[in-house]
Parts: sequence; structure tokens; C-alpha cells
Amino acid sequence: MQHRARRPPTAFERTRSGTELGVYLWLHDVEAGTEWLLLDPAEASRRPGASAAAVSTDVTLTRAACAVGDELWLVELEGAGPRRVPTSCRVLAPVLDPTGTPVA
Repeated sequence: MQHRARRPPTAFERTRSGTELGVYLWLHDVEAGTEWLLLDPAEASRRPGASAAAVSTDVTLTRAACAVGDELWLVELEGAGPRRVPTSCRVLAPVLDPTGTPVA
């Protein structure tokens, strides 16, 4: 029997439907064929029509950073969920360090 490595999940951005304006952050488990919503930017930021942009993940896909409006949001993909990270400047395209610790 040949052992096949498990394919890792994939984080991606898309709307819930083809008619919505907001872009959401999703996780797709390739092996199980399932996907689930990680971040609803409008709900998180309390701004109708808000979108997630410039998503960056760590190598092990346990954290994701993204911009919602001009704010930094961090999503723990295995539990804690999304949280806004206070910054002293506008956030346009956050980049999560591959180790998952600092965000530039």
C-alpha cells in the first residue's frame, strides 16, 4: 500500500454568492471537500459591504492576516476566530511572517 500525503487546506477569498459586494475569507479542506467561512468582514467590522483584502497566511496555515477597510485583522484558523489588531497606521496589504508571528 502506498501512503499518500494529506493535501493541506486552502484559504481563499470570495463572495457568498455572485450578487454580493463583500469579499469573505474562507477555508477549503481539499480532502474532505468542505469549506467554511473564517471571516465575515461586514460582521466583524460592523460596516455593511466591507471586504477582506490582501490575505496572507503562515506556512502551516494556522493563521491568516488581512485588511478589512484600513484595519488589520488576524484570524486563528484553528479556533479563536478573527480579531482586530490595533495599529498606528492604515493597513493596505499585511504580510504574515511564514512563522506566523509578526505581521508587516
